[in-house]
Amino acid sequence: MEKLMFPMRTINITQGVNGQYSHQGTYAIDIAGKDTGIDDVYAPCTMICRYKDVPANGNACFFESTEKVQFADGTIDYATMMFIHCNDVSHLHLGQIIKQGEVFYREGTAGQATGNHCHIEVAKGQYTKLYIKNAQGRFMLPQSVHPASAFFIDGCTVKNGDGYVWKKTTDKITNWISCGDAKWQYRKDGKLIKNDMIWDSEYGAWYAFDKDGYMIRSALFQYQGKFVWLEESGKMLKNGELKLKADNSGYLNKA
Repeated sequence: MEKLMFPMRTINITQGVNGQYSHQGTYAIDIAGKDTGIDDVYAPCTMICRYKDVPANGNACFFESTEKVQFADGTIDYATMMFIHCNDVSHLHLGQIIKQGEVFYREGTAGQATGNHCHIEVAKGQYTKLYIKNAQGRFMLPQSVHPASAFFIDGCTVKNGDGYVWKKTTDKITNWISCGDAKWQYRKDGKLIKNDMIWDSEYGAWYAFDKDGYMIRSALFQYQGKFVWLEESGKMLKNGELKLKADNSGYLNKA
């Protein structure tokens, strides 16, 4: 099984996840490569070309892994990827198979771009459709995920990783999934934990997750008919004292 590899040799992020220029509410990243020139983009896995857009839309190209791959967070699934801004994609066609590690795309300025770079988005699952429009009015890849939870960075030089925790294939794969903005999810046996609690032996603590699978912090959680308190770290409070007060609406808060 192939591991999903970062598609450029130099990680130099010029606009990151939820970037306020044009990435609001998305997991997109812009990569400028080692300098202001035009760097190659390599296939993260063996993949098939599913769609090729027009130059006015940045020559956006959509690809789907031909088989399930391993993501950096340990997930085993198909990968769907979108790349934008290459100046010339005449060499690509629908149904074309590109092997992992082959050069298939380049940085550029096609579409709405200031300076050579490659816009990259990655999603879990097979290709379904092009874009969806989010609440911030930005078009994005459906079911997209944080790039740091998707790509391994073996062989890459990190010039500017935007503070994300990147993994190599030799790193330990944990059950924790970083979703950005201090949000975390937890996957066990390939399934996302939702509206439940889990014991994590790595940290020796219980953690709770809401209906969308996000870790709960500084809040009460009802579990098996009883209430527990989750600290700011997310750990369940044990052998400790918790002081609460009620506001005018009757909601409980820490005293």
